[in-house]
Amino acid sequence: MTTNTTIELEQRLAMMQAQLERTAVELKRLQGNQRFAERRQTGRGLSSRLPLFVGLSLVALALTLGLSTQSQAQSPVTNTILKSPILVQDASGNTILEISDRPKHYGITLYNKAGGQVAFLGITSGGGILGIQGTDAKLLADISEDGFKFFGKSEASVAFMGADTVGNGAIQLKNTADGVVVNAGVLDGATGFVQVYPRSGKTPFPIPNYIKGGK
Repeated sequence: MTTNTTIELEQRLAMMQAQLERTAVELKRLQGNQRFAERRQTGRGLSSRLPLFVGLSLVALALTLGLSTQSQAQSPVTNTILKSPILVQDASGNTILEISDRPKHYGITLYNKAGGQVAFLGITSGGGILGIQGTDAKLLADISEDGFKFFGKSEASVAFMGADTVGNGAIQLKNTADGVVVNAGVLDGATGFVQVYPRSGKTPFPIPNYIKGGK
């Protein structure tokens, strides 16, 4: 219930209470100013009018509640709209959080006390992305629809966990030179495998170092 609706309901209830008080005063005046015989007659008249007073009071209460409910149902919902860029700063004026639509920063960016970017939650052409950076602002890991990627100090991808081209789980490890050293995944949708590099044997007949599940 909005503030305006509450105020309107309180005003209507106050008006009803005042009306009932005036009705009670009128009843007492009629009972006190007439002779005994007339009072008896008046009493019969009042008795006949009492249901009317009660009925009118109930009708007034029903109308008040009905108007209040209608007002509440028709009250528009007010949304708070904030437009970028938005900065949240600490007591020293250092930016902690930024919401922006500028290129490569379309989303939410977190900063450390030195002003270095440490995390980013944003949007790319492929969907959402979450990036985590170290104290030197180098990328440590990111999560996107491609999967989980982990990076070394050279910012080269050294590990991946996600899905292969057909949707099965896959794990890949690389060295700092971006060379694949371990592949693990699923064959035929039901059989696991692990392949490690370099291969055994010599050219022209290298032998894969391979582990495959089987019954």
